[in-house]
Amino acid sequence: MQETNTDTRKFSKPKKSCLEKLEAQLSDWDAELDHIKANTKTLRADARAELDNQIAGLQKKRSKVASRLQDIRDGDEHAWEDLKTGAEKAWNELVKTTESLASRCR
Repeated sequence: MQETNTDTRKFSKPKKSCLEKLEAQLSDWDAELDHIKANTKTLRADARAELDNQIAGLQKKRSKVASRLQDIRDGDEHAWEDLKTGAEKAWNELVKTTESLASRCR
């Protein structure tokens, strides 16, 4: 079975492996967000304003995920277990928003 972006099994892996995978995914999303931003320049002003608002929301969620990942990176293995739930929730919110925004811009 292929692993999807929303597949939280990546949180069940060892801490180091999980962090590497999540950080790579964040980098991929950063590139996709840059692509989306570039495409907004060709939209009508009203559509661009709406999309810019959604991009701002996505960037806030991305920052929240990055902050959670930093907390995990800085914590010990016990903290990793405690932080996984919050990280999974933030991750799923980011995935959902990114996929929704990307689908509107294709």
